[in-house]
Amino acid sequence: MAIPTPRRILGALRRRAIISRERKAWEKFPPSIETGPFVPPSGARGCGLTRDDWVAAALFLLAGAFAHLSGPDDQLVFPHREHEVSYPHPLDGKVARDAERFEGLVRTFLVAAPLIHEQPELEIGGIPIRAYYQRHILAACTPGDVACVGTYQDLVAQGGNPHALFQQTVESGLLAIGLWLAWDEVWQVYTPAEQGVILDFLRGYALGNTVHQNWRLFNLLDLAFLHLAGEEVDEGLVADLASSVAGDYVGEGWYRDGQAFDLYSVWGYATLSALWCAWYGHERLPQVATHFEQASNELMGTLPALFDREGRMPMWGRSIAYRAAAVSAFAANLLLPNATASPGTARHISSGCLMQFLSREDFLEDGIPSLGFYGRFTPAIQRYSCTASPFWMGLAFLCLRLPEDHPFWTEQGAIGPWDELKGTEVRRTVLAGPGICLTNHAASGATVMRTGKVALPREDSRSAQGYLRLSFHTAYPWEAAPAPDVDSQGYVIRTKDGARPLRTNVMLWHGEKGDVLYRRALLGWEPQRELHWTWSVSLADLEMPLGILRADLPQLLDRPCELTLGSYGMPDNDTTVERHERDGARAIVLAGTDSTDAPRAVAMTVWEGWDDLEVIRSQGTNPDSPRSLVIVARASKDREAAERCGVMLSQVITREDGQGFSDDELFPVVGVRALGPGRAAAVELSLRDGRTVVVDHRLAGSSWAV
Repeated sequence: MAIPTPRRILGALRRRAIISRERKAWEKFPPSIETGPFVPPSGARGCGLTRDDWVAAALFLLAGAFAHLSGPDDQLVFPHREHEVSYPHPLDGKVARDAERFEGLVRTFLVAAPLIHEQPELEIGGIPIRAYYQRHILAACTPGDVACVGTYQDLVAQGGNPHALFQQTVESGLLAIGLWLAWDEVWQVYTPAEQGVILDFLRGYALGNTVHQNWRLFNLLDLAFLHLAGEEVDEGLVADLASSVAGDYVGEGWYRDGQAFDLYSVWGYATLSALWCAWYGHERLPQVATHFEQASNELMGTLPALFDREGRMPMWGRSIAYRAAAVSAFAANLLLPNATASPGTARHISSGCLMQFLSREDFLEDGIPSLGFYGRFTPAIQRYSCTASPFWMGLAFLCLRLPEDHPFWTEQGAIGPWDELKGTEVRRTVLAGPGICLTNHAASGATVMRTGKVALPREDSRSAQGYLRLSFHTAYPWEAAPAPDVDSQGYVIRTKDGARPLRTNVMLWHGEKGDVLYRRALLGWEPQRELHWTWSVSLADLEMPLGILRADLPQLLDRPCELTLGSYGMPDNDTTVERHERDGARAIVLAGTDSTDAPRAVAMTVWEGWDDLEVIRSQGTNPDSPRSLVIVARASKDREAAERCGVMLSQVITREDGQGFSDDELFPVVGVRALGPGRAAAVELSLRDGRTVVVDHRLAGSSWAV
């Protein structure tokens, strides 16, 4: 296949790299690197990427990585500019620094391998790509080589702990994927002796220690690759590992990854299990492979609802720097013999999600994907991440494994659940297994995600930020705490004793009853404390055309205390602030743009039970823009008021079309009637659109799941 010449492949980058049709090579560009957007060669925008656009996008990412090499001897180690969280940490030794090198080599290989398969003679900056990876992969796996990243046996011997875990285990599985993608061009070119060195390396990690979560998949991938290469493997061990992974399944295509649900179920379990089926499962363990395939097909029925009309994904969970890897499950499903994914929908969403990031000026830092969601964003980074970690998103390029005549490339793009939505309709998808509710809002084109079944230690505030929001939105990535007593899309309680504010660390799931979704947020919960001694808020959500109306019931342990509830974070780029009132209800509207000049507007409304609304200004807490705003509802509860504390009404809605909110959109509630005596745990809401909705927290009772 001839690689097309992009019109502006590197956008605003100074490195004037040009793909030559004749030489299939990139000219050397200056070593100084700037950030810039990717512009598809076809001129397509958003979701309309062609196969040649995907090839060009892979080249775009790989060129940024290879800009750090002065020659073929250099290793893919990138500048480490974030030192607060990511590794290698100052006290880390050789094992961590070897892991960093291995990540740089293997994760960029996920991007390079499909290109090598397409064009074996490809060069970047005068460096032959195939030869580069052949040489450095072999060196990384060769004991005694100065570039060896450590065999499993050596790492255990160095640490003296047979139960230790090593980042190299994860990367060994990704190496197997890359070698499979470029099987003829890289793997088969090695001599039998060289193949033996790599297989011995993989065997060590295949048999090495892991923990019961997505890491088991890397044992399975290594073992499956050994099988592909003609090696004997312990079939009993493979069966045990595969059964262990299958045991994490909760239904509807989702797997529990450790103690939470997150995108590892998609870019880990769904994607990697499909590859295992192709390499080993369908041949040797058809019953387990059938389970994985059926689970993948179930996921295809609802996964499109996770993305908005433009194919954008919400910022949610850990490892969010992997970004567009979330679409890899689509291509992985299409590799299965009985795939059910809609090829047109899969390409539409995959392309839109890829461009959600590659089209932004702030996506690259030093020419490679930043440690963040858009630009670098320290609150979202985990300690197991290094600067090369975001190249996990190379899994998105599994779609290039699909041939040019595959329906993924030839079928007209469709927009999945959005095809049938019109006007102000809202489509709800409830996944009881993982405790996820997805709503697609026709009026805004946005997807709102609400989750449950999350339990984190009280002190794990870093993880809580990515998991424990009342809702996640595809146009408003979550905001880190803008003030000590405020969370974006979260409750915070400040008690009378002046102790640190209490935040949600457990989210319990009940499910839907009629038009209402019920969950329960526990604030500052500790394992040794009984539930009735825990501050909590029973949550009841009702979808509106532009967002979510809340009718929540706080359970307060002591008074006086203060509750706060924050809106989505709003990028502050000359944002305007307006206040509105109607029939005793109050609203604040924020209107402006995000950092790409796309229109954004957030409005929050509160009714009786809340004291007031205010706007918090913050810096460095929003993934989109340096400055941001959060609307905050406040309520002070003394003992007398608390005894009468019932359901508290609030609403957060958004627009992304530059239009303002109507009065009816800001104030949709026209009547509230308490049902039952005393403290109102149940209310009947009369809405302007003619609906009457009963919110009854007694329906949930003690039936909660985590």
